[in-house]
Amino acid sequence: MLSTVIKSVLRQAHRQPLYVGLNVFGLALGIGVFLTLAQLVRFEYNFNTNFSDADRIVRIDERWSEPGTTPYESADTTFRAIPFLKQDFPQIEEAIPLMGTTVRVEREGHFITFTGKMTDPAFFRIFPLPLLRENAGKSLTEPDSLILSKSAALSLFGTIDAIGKTVTINQSGEKSIHVVTGVLAAISGPGLLDGVEMILPIPPQMKEKRSCFLFWGSSCSNVFLKLKNKKDINALRDGLPNFVERRASGGADDRISLGPHPEKVYALSAIPLRDLHFHDATVQDADDGVNQNVVDSIGLIGLLALLLACANTINLATARAGMRAREVALRKTLGASRSALFSQFMGEALLISLIAGVVGMAVCEVLVPIMASMTGDAIHVDYGFILWALPLIVIGCGLASGVYPALVLSGYQPATILAATRMPSGGRRAVMLRNALVAGQFSTRKSHRRVVHRVRL
Repeated sequence: MLSTVIKSVLRQAHRQPLYVGLNVFGLALGIGVFLTLAQLVRFEYNFNTNFSDADRIVRIDERWSEPGTTPYESADTTFRAIPFLKQDFPQIEEAIPLMGTTVRVEREGHFITFTGKMTDPAFFRIFPLPLLRENAGKSLTEPDSLILSKSAALSLFGTIDAIGKTVTINQSGEKSIHVVTGVLAAISGPGLLDGVEMILPIPPQMKEKRSCFLFWGSSCSNVFLKLKNKKDINALRDGLPNFVERRASGGADDRISLGPHPEKVYALSAIPLRDLHFHDATVQDADDGVNQNVVDSIGLIGLLALLLACANTINLATARAGMRAREVALRKTLGASRSALFSQFMGEALLISLIAGVVGMAVCEVLVPIMASMTGDAIHVDYGFILWALPLIVIGCGLASGVYPALVLSGYQPATILAATRMPSGGRRAVMLRNALVAGQFSTRKSHRRVVHRVRL
């Protein structure tokens, strides 16, 4: 049967190259667009999912609703709350500040700039990042500790064997010497630590002088908590209003507090790490937020492209079904059963879909880098995803585009076909189906334009 299917497809390609080419190209383009946009959707939905125990990590946000101003939520939170959170909530396992910073390294008379994070020693107990090299037990425990990414280590020393080597950092004219205590492995998947090249402890003098460590109304950057159980987030959220009322209140002239009734203008909220990417679309001081509706709309565009390709294949197959009517009639006359003919035509549809799937994967490999350069995201072709998705798409497209044409072709009656002076068109039902598919294609294209317009907005 397989050899018969292959010979039949090759014969069609030789006799009707335009028809076969349109089928393959149209379906391949739909599959390629779908796979490309699916890569983007998966990338956006995979933010912050690569950390172990990600379901136990939350960020504390501030909500302000002062009189005469529009209420807003900020990802930056006062660090003064951290010790009180650990005291008042037994559900919290660890709590850390996490500050973004630009690190200027002085090297041989010139400066090299790196993207960094400043935090506390408990960082690796919340975000257990893999290390290629480390000084056991001293990752961030000393004030002069420094963690480098692999790329930063290679840039500074030409090797990842940088443990114990020193780096001179110049921040606003103040020099400090740090000792490398760890080299990070590559972080898999997108997340809040993308592009981080250095991690260093927050200097003790900063904690003593900077206002966000001292006052409730001042904020520097993010506060992250790791809970003992993922279900503890409900207890944390329930207790935060009373926590603010108790800990942030003070006299009217108290500079540290927010006044006698802080709960009227100020609140804290706990946002799960996995939800940050979409949640941050409406949050101030957040870096990588994206509107979830836009991402879902992009996925819908990919699905519509695939459906249009299948509809186009069905249209072409049913419109040209009459071209093979005499073949069907002769084969039935020679004893071929309808089930055998149906199996052959379905095999041809699946083989065409398989060829289109391979071409569609090539289209995806071309489009993904273009899309990555347009969006600025580190999107790449995920072959693990394609290995299980592409067979499903090929089978689905083959079945969707082949079932009805196979039913039409295998259902022809030999006597009627051989006695007719003109080739059949598939009957009234085939005409109605083609009309319905054409109407569906136009309505789908209209929906596609609406989705694209919404994405642009």
